[in-house]
Amino acid sequence: MKKLLPLAAALTFTLTACTAPTSDTLPAAPEESTTTQDVGSGEVRMLSAADGGIYYQTFADSEVNHEVDIGRNLVYAVEETTGLARPACNVPGCTHDSDACPAYIQGSATCYADGSEVYLYICLYKEAEHTTVFRLEKINADHTQRTCLADDLPFGWVQPIGMAADDTHLYFLTTDNYSNATMSAMLLAVSKATGDMQTLYQLDGLENGRGSTGQVTFVNLVGASGCQLYFTHSERNPDPNNYYNSAVQVWCYDLTANQCTAAQRYEVDDGTIVTPPQEVHDDYGNTYTNSGVISHSRLYYTLTGYYGSFSSGIAECDNEHGTAAVRDAATGQRTVLAENLPTTTAEYEANYSIARYHDGWLLTVDEWGRGSDGMGTGDGTSAQYFCDGSGQMTLIPQKRYAEGKGVQNIQILDIQNGQVLVIYDEQIDTRQGIDKSGTAYTYTPVWRLYGVMPLEDLLAGSIDFTPLQFIS
Repeated sequence: MKKLLPLAAALTFTLTACTAPTSDTLPAAPEESTTTQDVGSGEVRMLSAADGGIYYQTFADSEVNHEVDIGRNLVYAVEETTGLARPACNVPGCTHDSDACPAYIQGSATCYADGSEVYLYICLYKEAEHTTVFRLEKINADHTQRTCLADDLPFGWVQPIGMAADDTHLYFLTTDNYSNATMSAMLLAVSKATGDMQTLYQLDGLENGRGSTGQVTFVNLVGASGCQLYFTHSERNPDPNNYYNSAVQVWCYDLTANQCTAAQRYEVDDGTIVTPPQEVHDDYGNTYTNSGVISHSRLYYTLTGYYGSFSSGIAECDNEHGTAAVRDAATGQRTVLAENLPTTTAEYEANYSIARYHDGWLLTVDEWGRGSDGMGTGDGTSAQYFCDGSGQMTLIPQKRYAEGKGVQNIQILDIQNGQVLVIYDEQIDTRQGIDKSGTAYTYTPVWRLYGVMPLEDLLAGSIDFTPLQFIS
Protein backbone atom coordinates (compact mmCIF):
# COMPACT_ATOMS: atom_id res chain seq x y z
CA MET A 1 0.00 0.00 0.00
CA LYS A 2 1.26 3.48 -0.78
CA LYS A 3 2.41 5.77 1.97
CA LEU A 4 -0.30 8.33 2.72
CA LEU A 5 0.68 11.98 2.44
CA PRO A 6 -2.33 13.99 3.65
CA LEU A 7 -3.02 17.51 2.55
CA ALA A 8 -6.06 19.49 3.72
CA ALA A 9 -7.25 23.04 3.37
CA ALA A 10 -9.28 24.97 5.91
CA LEU A 11 -13.00 24.94 5.27
CA THR A 12 -14.63 28.37 5.37
CA PHE A 13 -18.33 28.42 6.09
CA THR A 14 -20.07 31.41 4.50
CA LEU A 15 -23.65 32.50 4.17
CA THR A 16 -24.39 32.92 0.51
CA ALA A 17 -27.19 33.08 -1.98
CA CYS A 18 -27.59 30.24 -4.43
CA THR A 19 -24.77 30.09 -6.97
CA ALA A 20 -25.25 29.15 -10.60
CA PRO A 21 -24.06 25.82 -11.96
CA THR A 22 -20.86 25.72 -13.94
CA SER A 23 -22.57 24.64 -17.15
CA ASP A 24 -24.07 27.19 -19.53
CA THR A 25 -27.48 25.54 -19.58
CA LEU A 26 -29.53 25.71 -16.39
CA PRO A 27 -31.56 22.60 -15.54
CA ALA A 28 -35.26 23.18 -15.11
CA ALA A 29 -36.31 23.79 -11.52
CA PRO A 30 -38.40 21.14 -9.77
CA GLU A 31 -42.13 21.41 -10.03
CA GLU A 32 -43.73 23.57 -7.33
CA SER A 33 -46.64 21.59 -5.95
CA THR A 34 -48.33 24.02 -3.55
CA THR A 35 -48.54 27.65 -2.54
CA THR A 36 -46.49 27.77 0.65
CA GLN A 37 -47.37 29.64 3.78
CA ASP A 38 -44.74 31.52 5.78
CA VAL A 39 -41.79 29.33 6.67
CA GLY A 40 -38.33 30.21 7.82
CA SER A 41 -37.42 32.02 11.01
CA GLY A 42 -33.81 32.43 12.01
CA GLU A 43 -30.84 30.67 10.46
CA VAL A 44 -31.47 27.19 9.13
CA ARG A 45 -29.03 24.47 10.21
CA MET A 46 -28.42 20.77 9.61
CA LEU A 47 -29.21 18.33 12.42
CA SER A 48 -27.68 15.05 13.55
CA ALA A 49 -28.18 12.67 16.48
CA ALA A 50 -25.79 14.72 18.62
CA ASP A 51 -25.79 18.21 20.07
CA GLY A 52 -24.15 19.91 23.05
CA GLY A 53 -22.10 16.88 24.07
CA ILE A 54 -25.19 14.63 24.18
CA TYR A 55 -25.85 11.82 21.71
CA TYR A 56 -29.32 10.30 21.24
CA GLN A 57 -30.00 6.74 20.14
CA THR A 58 -32.61 4.06 20.73
CA PHE A 59 -31.49 0.97 22.66
CA ALA A 60 -33.56 -2.15 23.30
CA ASP A 61 -33.44 -3.72 26.76
CA SER A 62 -31.61 -6.66 25.22
CA GLU A 63 -28.76 -4.37 24.14
CA VAL A 64 -28.58 -2.75 27.56
CA ASN A 65 -28.82 -5.89 29.71
CA HIS A 66 -27.38 -8.41 27.24
CA GLU A 67 -30.48 -10.56 27.54
CA VAL A 68 -32.33 -12.44 24.82
CA ASP A 69 -35.71 -10.84 25.50
CA ILE A 70 -35.81 -7.69 23.37
CA GLY A 71 -37.97 -5.85 25.91
CA ARG A 72 -38.54 -2.13 25.71
CA ASN A 73 -37.11 0.20 23.11
CA LEU A 74 -36.05 3.52 24.66
CA VAL A 75 -34.39 6.70 23.46
CA TYR A 76 -31.24 7.23 25.55
CA ALA A 77 -29.30 10.45 26.07
CA VAL A 78 -25.59 9.57 26.18
CA GLU A 79 -23.18 11.96 27.90
CA GLU A 80 -20.06 11.63 25.80
CA THR A 81 -17.70 12.97 28.46
CA THR A 82 -18.75 10.46 31.16
CA GLY A 83 -20.33 7.57 29.26
CA LEU A 84 -23.54 7.82 31.29
CA ALA A 85 -26.62 6.84 29.28
CA ARG A 86 -30.06 7.72 30.62
CA PRO A 87 -33.53 7.45 29.05
CA ALA A 88 -34.58 10.77 27.53
CA CYS A 89 -37.27 11.05 30.21
CA ASN A 90 -37.47 13.34 33.24
CA VAL A 91 -40.99 12.35 34.30
CA PRO A 92 -40.83 11.65 38.08
CA GLY A 93 -41.36 7.97 38.92
CA CYS A 94 -41.70 6.92 35.27
CA THR A 95 -41.14 3.21 34.62
CA HIS A 96 -40.48 3.80 30.90
CA ASP A 97 -42.87 1.09 29.74
CA SER A 98 -45.76 2.88 28.04
CA ASP A 99 -46.52 5.70 25.61
CA ALA A 100 -46.82 8.02 28.61
CA CYS A 101 -43.01 7.95 28.75
CA PRO A 102 -41.36 10.35 26.26
CA ALA A 103 -38.46 7.91 25.76
CA TYR A 104 -40.62 4.82 25.08
CA ILE A 105 -40.68 4.01 21.35
CA GLN A 106 -42.53 1.47 19.27
CA GLY A 107 -40.79 0.70 16.01
CA SER A 108 -37.39 2.02 14.97
CA ALA A 109 -36.42 5.66 15.24
CA THR A 110 -33.77 7.93 13.75
CA CYS A 111 -32.94 10.69 16.24
CA TYR A 112 -32.24 14.33 15.39
CA ALA A 113 -31.14 16.67 18.20
CA ASP A 114 -31.83 20.40 18.13
CA GLY A 115 -30.46 21.74 21.39
CA SER A 116 -32.25 19.73 24.10
CA GLU A 117 -35.22 18.94 21.86
CA VAL A 118 -35.17 15.55 20.14
CA TYR A 119 -37.03 14.81 16.91
CA LEU A 120 -37.77 11.20 16.02
CA TYR A 121 -38.31 9.92 12.49
CA ILE A 122 -40.11 6.68 13.31
CA CYS A 123 -40.74 3.63 11.15
CA LEU A 124 -43.50 1.43 12.59
CA TYR A 125 -44.91 -1.81 11.22
CA LYS A 126 -48.60 -2.25 12.06
CA GLU A 127 -49.02 -6.00 12.11
CA ALA A 128 -52.83 -5.94 12.26
CA GLU A 129 -52.97 -3.85 9.09
CA HIS A 130 -49.92 -5.42 7.43
CA THR A 131 -48.55 -1.99 6.63
CA THR A 132 -45.59 0.21 7.52
CA VAL A 133 -46.04 3.85 8.51
CA PHE A 134 -43.58 6.69 9.00
CA ARG A 135 -44.19 9.44 11.53
CA LEU A 136 -42.41 12.44 13.02
CA GLU A 137 -42.46 12.93 16.80
CA LYS A 138 -40.92 15.42 19.22
CA ILE A 139 -39.48 15.04 22.73
CA ASN A 140 -39.63 18.47 24.37
CA ALA A 141 -36.59 20.27 25.77
CA ASP A 142 -37.05 19.13 29.38
CA HIS A 143 -37.78 15.55 28.27
CA THR A 144 -41.16 15.33 29.98
CA GLN A 145 -43.44 14.98 26.97
CA ARG A 146 -43.49 13.43 23.51
CA THR A 147 -45.93 14.60 20.85
CA CYS A 148 -46.69 13.43 17.32
CA LEU A 149 -46.06 16.19 14.80
CA ALA A 150 -46.90 14.30 11.61
CA ASP A 151 -48.42 10.86 11.16
CA ASP A 152 -48.53 8.55 8.15
CA LEU A 153 -45.83 10.39 6.19
CA PRO A 154 -45.40 9.45 2.54
CA PHE A 155 -42.57 7.03 1.89
CA GLY A 156 -41.14 5.15 -1.06
CA TRP A 157 -38.72 2.33 -1.70
CA VAL A 158 -35.82 4.78 -1.39
CA GLN A 159 -35.73 6.96 1.73
CA PRO A 160 -33.57 10.12 1.74
CA ILE A 161 -31.40 11.08 4.71
CA GLY A 162 -30.88 14.40 6.46
CA MET A 163 -32.94 16.90 8.42
CA ALA A 164 -32.59 20.65 8.95
CA ALA A 165 -34.25 23.10 11.32
CA ASP A 166 -34.67 26.79 12.03
CA ASP A 167 -36.47 28.43 14.94
CA THR A 168 -39.96 27.37 13.84
CA HIS A 169 -39.80 24.50 11.34
CA LEU A 170 -38.19 21.19 10.47
CA TYR A 171 -37.19 20.46 6.87
CA PHE A 172 -36.57 17.10 5.25
CA LEU A 173 -37.06 15.11 2.06
CA THR A 174 -39.21 12.05 1.60
CA THR A 175 -40.36 9.98 -1.35
CA ASP A 176 -43.59 8.37 -2.51
CA ASN A 177 -44.05 5.70 -5.17
CA TYR A 178 -46.69 6.39 -7.80
CA SER A 179 -45.85 3.48 -10.11
CA ASN A 180 -43.79 0.31 -10.02
CA ALA A 181 -40.88 2.13 -11.67
CA THR A 182 -41.06 5.76 -10.61
CA MET A 183 -41.41 7.88 -7.49
CA SER A 184 -41.80 11.47 -6.37
CA ALA A 185 -39.49 13.28 -3.96
CA MET A 186 -40.93 16.00 -1.75
CA LEU A 187 -39.20 18.71 0.27
CA LEU A 188 -41.39 19.06 3.37
CA ALA A 189 -41.67 21.68 6.10
CA VAL A 190 -43.23 20.75 9.46
CA SER A 191 -44.06 23.28 12.16
CA LYS A 192 -42.32 22.51 15.45
CA ALA A 193 -45.24 23.96 17.38
CA THR A 194 -48.32 22.63 15.58
CA GLY A 195 -47.12 19.86 13.28
CA ASP A 196 -48.66 21.62 10.27
CA MET A 197 -46.98 20.16 7.20
CA GLN A 198 -46.60 21.57 3.72
CA THR A 199 -44.80 20.51 0.57
CA LEU A 200 -42.31 23.16 -0.50
CA TYR A 201 -41.22 21.48 -3.75
CA GLN A 202 -41.71 18.22 -5.53
CA LEU A 203 -39.69 16.23 -8.07
CA ASP A 204 -41.62 13.72 -10.17
CA GLY A 205 -40.67 10.88 -12.51
CA LEU A 206 -37.66 9.64 -10.52
CA GLU A 207 -36.61 6.01 -10.92
CA ASN A 208 -37.11 3.95 -7.76
CA GLY A 209 -35.03 0.92 -8.71
CA ARG A 210 -37.97 -1.42 -9.27
CA GLY A 211 -38.63 -0.83 -12.96
CA SER A 212 -37.09 -2.44 -16.02
CA THR A 213 -33.80 -0.58 -15.61
CA GLY A 214 -33.47 -1.29 -11.89
CA GLN A 215 -31.80 2.10 -11.47
CA VAL A 216 -32.33 4.31 -8.43
CA THR A 217 -32.46 8.09 -8.16
CA PHE A 218 -30.97 9.16 -4.84
CA VAL A 219 -32.33 12.39 -3.35
CA ASN A 220 -30.85 13.87 -0.17
CA LEU A 221 -30.82 17.04 1.88
CA VAL A 222 -27.16 18.09 1.89
CA GLY A 223 -26.83 21.57 3.36
CA ALA A 224 -28.34 24.57 5.09
CA SER A 225 -27.01 28.12 5.21
CA GLY A 226 -28.72 31.36 6.18
CA CYS A 227 -32.24 30.99 4.78
CA GLN A 228 -31.35 28.45 2.10
CA LEU A 229 -31.75 24.68 1.98
CA TYR A 230 -29.68 22.58 -0.42
CA PHE A 231 -30.70 19.18 -1.74
CA THR A 232 -29.42 16.91 -4.47
CA HIS A 233 -30.67 14.31 -6.86
CA SER A 234 -28.45 11.84 -8.64
CA GLU A 235 -28.56 11.09 -12.34
CA ARG A 236 -28.01 7.47 -13.20
CA ASN A 237 -25.66 6.25 -15.88
CA PRO A 238 -27.57 5.06 -18.98
CA ASP A 239 -25.30 2.00 -19.09
CA PRO A 240 -27.06 -0.65 -16.92
CA ASN A 241 -23.69 -2.28 -16.20
CA ASN A 242 -22.32 0.97 -14.74
CA TYR A 243 -23.64 1.37 -11.21
CA TYR A 244 -22.11 4.83 -10.63
CA ASN A 245 -24.06 8.10 -10.86
CA SER A 246 -23.44 10.09 -14.02
CA ALA A 247 -23.96 13.41 -12.20
CA VAL A 248 -25.14 15.04 -8.98
CA GLN A 249 -27.33 18.14 -9.32
CA VAL A 250 -27.58 20.55 -6.37
CA TRP A 251 -30.76 22.60 -5.87
CA CYS A 252 -31.18 25.64 -3.63
CA TYR A 253 -34.52 26.38 -1.98
CA ASP A 254 -34.79 29.89 -0.53
CA LEU A 255 -37.15 29.92 2.45
CA THR A 256 -37.64 33.69 2.26
CA ALA A 257 -38.48 33.84 -1.44
CA ASN A 258 -40.18 30.41 -1.55
CA GLN A 259 -38.20 29.76 -4.71
CA CYS A 260 -36.03 26.91 -5.94
CA THR A 261 -33.10 27.37 -8.33
CA ALA A 262 -30.36 25.17 -9.73
CA ALA A 263 -26.99 25.47 -8.01
CA GLN A 264 -23.84 23.47 -8.68
CA ARG A 265 -23.80 20.42 -10.91
CA TYR A 266 -21.08 17.81 -10.52
CA GLU A 267 -20.52 15.44 -13.43
CA VAL A 268 -18.82 12.10 -12.86
CA ASP A 269 -16.12 11.28 -15.38
CA ASP A 270 -16.63 8.22 -17.56
CA GLY A 271 -13.75 6.53 -15.79
CA THR A 272 -10.77 4.57 -17.01
CA ILE A 273 -11.47 0.90 -17.71
CA VAL A 274 -8.91 -1.11 -15.78
CA THR A 275 -10.55 -4.51 -16.35
CA PRO A 276 -13.17 -4.69 -19.14
CA PRO A 277 -16.69 -5.97 -18.37
CA GLN A 278 -16.95 -9.72 -18.84
CA GLU A 279 -19.66 -12.33 -19.06
CA VAL A 280 -19.94 -14.20 -15.78
CA HIS A 281 -21.68 -17.48 -14.94
CA ASP A 282 -22.75 -17.85 -11.31
CA ASP A 283 -23.33 -21.02 -9.29
CA TYR A 284 -27.07 -20.94 -10.03
CA GLY A 285 -26.73 -21.16 -13.79
CA ASN A 286 -27.32 -17.46 -14.39
CA THR A 287 -25.27 -15.50 -16.91
CA TYR A 288 -24.71 -11.77 -16.70
CA THR A 289 -22.15 -9.12 -17.61
CA ASN A 290 -20.27 -7.57 -14.71
CA SER A 291 -19.05 -3.97 -14.61
CA GLY A 292 -15.38 -4.90 -14.65
CA VAL A 293 -13.05 -2.57 -12.76
CA ILE A 294 -13.17 1.19 -13.43
CA SER A 295 -11.13 3.99 -11.87
CA HIS A 296 -12.62 7.50 -11.64
CA SER A 297 -10.94 10.89 -11.37
CA ARG A 298 -14.29 12.48 -10.42
CA LEU A 299 -16.83 10.48 -8.42
CA TYR A 300 -19.45 12.36 -6.38
CA TYR A 301 -21.93 11.35 -3.71
CA THR A 302 -23.57 12.95 -0.69
CA LEU A 303 -21.93 12.56 2.69
CA THR A 304 -23.39 9.82 4.86
CA GLY A 305 -25.73 11.19 7.52
CA TYR A 306 -26.04 8.39 10.03
CA TYR A 307 -25.60 8.42 13.82
CA GLY A 308 -23.86 11.64 14.92
CA SER A 309 -22.69 12.61 11.43
CA PHE A 310 -24.28 15.19 9.13
CA SER A 311 -25.48 14.57 5.58
CA SER A 312 -24.00 18.00 4.92
CA GLY A 313 -21.84 18.38 1.84
CA ILE A 314 -20.75 16.33 -1.15
CA ALA A 315 -17.84 13.90 -1.28
CA GLU A 316 -15.47 14.09 -4.25
CA CYS A 317 -13.38 10.97 -4.65
CA ASP A 318 -10.60 10.33 -7.14
CA ASN A 319 -9.54 6.69 -6.92
CA GLU A 320 -7.52 7.05 -10.12
CA HIS A 321 -5.04 9.51 -8.61
CA GLY A 322 -5.69 8.94 -4.89
CA THR A 323 -7.44 12.10 -3.65
CA ALA A 324 -10.40 12.52 -1.28
CA ALA A 325 -12.11 15.91 -0.96
CA VAL A 326 -15.40 17.48 0.12
CA ARG A 327 -17.53 20.18 -1.49
CA ASP A 328 -19.57 22.68 0.50
CA ALA A 329 -23.18 22.31 -0.67
CA ALA A 330 -23.86 26.06 -0.57
CA THR A 331 -20.69 27.53 -2.05
CA GLY A 332 -19.13 24.63 -3.94
CA GLN A 333 -15.87 25.30 -2.07
CA ARG A 334 -13.54 22.31 -2.33
CA THR A 335 -11.53 21.07 0.65
CA VAL A 336 -8.92 18.39 0.03
CA LEU A 337 -8.81 15.92 2.93
CA ALA A 338 -6.08 13.59 1.65
CA GLU A 339 -3.82 12.90 -1.31
CA ASN A 340 -1.63 9.98 -2.37
CA LEU A 341 -4.23 7.46 -1.23
CA PRO A 342 -4.31 3.91 -2.63
CA THR A 343 -5.61 3.87 -6.21
CA THR A 344 -7.65 1.39 -8.23
CA THR A 345 -5.59 -1.17 -10.14
CA ALA A 346 -6.33 -4.45 -11.89
CA GLU A 347 -5.54 -6.27 -8.63
CA TYR A 348 -7.28 -3.96 -6.13
CA GLU A 349 -10.26 -1.63 -6.34
CA ALA A 350 -9.96 1.39 -4.03
CA ASN A 351 -13.00 3.13 -2.54
CA TYR A 352 -13.21 6.10 -0.20
CA SER A 353 -16.13 7.10 2.03
CA ILE A 354 -16.43 10.28 4.08
CA ALA A 355 -18.57 11.21 7.08
CA ARG A 356 -18.72 14.66 8.64
CA TYR A 357 -19.03 15.24 12.40
CA HIS A 358 -19.01 18.31 14.62
CA ASP A 359 -15.22 18.12 15.02
CA GLY A 360 -14.13 17.04 11.54
CA TRP A 361 -14.35 14.24 8.99
CA LEU A 362 -13.91 10.49 9.10
CA LEU A 363 -12.27 9.09 5.97
CA THR A 364 -12.49 5.35 5.31
CA VAL A 365 -10.20 3.84 2.67
CA ASP A 366 -11.03 0.35 1.39
CA GLU A 367 -9.00 -1.82 -0.96
CA TRP A 368 -10.72 -4.94 -2.32
CA GLY A 369 -9.00 -7.64 -4.33
CA ARG A 370 -10.12 -8.26 -7.92
CA GLY A 371 -9.44 -11.24 -10.15
CA SER A 372 -8.66 -11.19 -13.86
CA ASP A 373 -12.40 -11.31 -14.58
CA GLY A 374 -13.04 -8.22 -12.46
CA MET A 375 -14.85 -10.20 -9.76
CA GLY A 376 -13.96 -9.84 -6.09
CA THR A 377 -11.43 -12.23 -4.62
CA GLY A 378 -12.60 -11.82 -1.02
CA ASP A 379 -9.39 -10.30 0.28
CA GLY A 380 -8.88 -6.65 1.14
CA THR A 381 -8.03 -4.04 3.75
CA SER A 382 -9.85 -1.14 5.36
CA ALA A 383 -8.43 1.82 7.28
CA GLN A 384 -9.97 4.85 9.00
CA TYR A 385 -8.50 8.36 9.28
CA PHE A 386 -9.58 11.48 11.15
CA CYS A 387 -9.33 14.74 9.19
CA ASP A 388 -9.79 18.06 11.01
CA GLY A 389 -9.62 20.31 7.95
CA SER A 390 -6.38 21.97 9.02
CA GLY A 391 -3.96 19.78 7.10
CA GLN A 392 -3.92 16.87 9.54
CA MET A 393 -4.99 13.32 8.72
CA THR A 394 -4.42 10.77 11.47
CA LEU A 395 -4.82 7.01 11.33
CA ILE A 396 -7.34 5.48 13.74
CA PRO A 397 -5.56 2.16 14.42
CA GLN A 398 -8.07 0.49 16.76
CA LYS A 399 -9.76 -2.64 15.43
CA ARG A 400 -12.44 -5.03 16.70
CA TYR A 401 -13.43 -8.60 15.99
CA ALA A 402 -16.90 -9.00 14.49
CA GLU A 403 -18.49 -12.45 14.61
CA GLY A 404 -18.64 -13.93 11.13
CA LYS A 405 -16.81 -10.96 9.62
CA GLY A 406 -13.36 -11.12 11.20
CA VAL A 407 -11.24 -8.13 12.19
CA GLN A 408 -12.85 -4.80 11.33
CA ASN A 409 -12.47 -1.10 12.08
CA ILE A 410 -14.11 0.11 15.24
CA GLN A 411 -17.39 1.84 14.41
CA ILE A 412 -17.36 5.60 14.99
CA LEU A 413 -20.79 6.92 16.00
CA ASP A 414 -19.95 10.50 16.92
CA ILE A 415 -17.08 12.99 17.24
CA GLN A 416 -17.89 16.25 19.05
CA ASN A 417 -16.33 18.54 21.64
CA GLY A 418 -13.11 16.53 21.62
CA GLN A 419 -14.89 13.28 22.54
CA VAL A 420 -15.74 10.17 20.52
CA LEU A 421 -18.49 7.58 20.89
CA VAL A 422 -17.74 4.20 19.32
CA ILE A 423 -18.66 0.54 19.13
CA TYR A 424 -15.28 -0.78 20.21
CA ASP A 425 -15.90 -4.53 20.56
CA GLU A 426 -18.42 -7.35 20.64
CA GLN A 427 -19.36 -9.78 23.39
CA ILE A 428 -20.36 -13.30 22.35
CA ASP A 429 -22.45 -15.38 24.76
CA THR A 430 -23.50 -19.02 24.67
CA ARG A 431 -27.16 -19.64 25.48
CA GLN A 432 -29.47 -22.64 25.57
CA GLY A 433 -32.90 -22.67 23.95
CA ILE A 434 -35.78 -24.99 23.10
CA ASP A 435 -37.45 -24.95 19.70
CA LYS A 436 -41.14 -25.54 18.94
CA SER A 437 -40.66 -29.30 18.86
CA GLY A 438 -39.17 -29.28 22.36
CA THR A 439 -35.64 -29.97 21.14
CA ALA A 440 -32.84 -28.19 23.00
CA TYR A 441 -30.30 -26.22 21.02
CA THR A 442 -27.35 -23.90 21.63
CA TYR A 443 -26.98 -20.45 20.11
CA THR A 444 -24.56 -17.54 20.44
CA PRO A 445 -26.05 -14.04 20.67
CA VAL A 446 -23.66 -11.17 19.93
CA TRP A 447 -23.79 -7.89 21.86
CA ARG A 448 -22.15 -4.67 20.71
CA LEU A 449 -20.03 -2.86 23.29
CA TYR A 450 -20.25 0.94 23.30
CA GLY A 451 -17.71 3.29 24.82
CA VAL A 452 -16.42 6.86 24.92
CA MET A 453 -12.93 8.33 24.89
CA PRO A 454 -11.21 11.68 24.32
CA LEU A 455 -10.43 12.12 20.62
CA GLU A 456 -6.80 12.85 21.47
CA ASP A 457 -6.46 9.45 23.16
CA LEU A 458 -8.17 7.67 20.26
CA LEU A 459 -5.75 9.15 17.76
CA ALA A 460 -2.84 8.18 20.01
CA GLY A 461 -3.92 4.53 19.71
CA SER A 462 -5.44 4.03 23.17
CA ILE A 463 -7.86 1.12 23.68
CA ASP A 464 -8.90 2.25 27.17
CA PHE A 465 -12.52 3.04 26.33
CA THR A 466 -14.98 4.00 29.05
CA PRO A 467 -17.92 1.59 28.59
CA LEU A 468 -21.38 3.14 28.50
CA GLN A 469 -23.13 2.93 31.86
CA PHE A 470 -26.87 2.61 31.34
CA ILE A 471 -28.97 4.16 34.09
CA SER A 472 -32.74 3.74 34.02
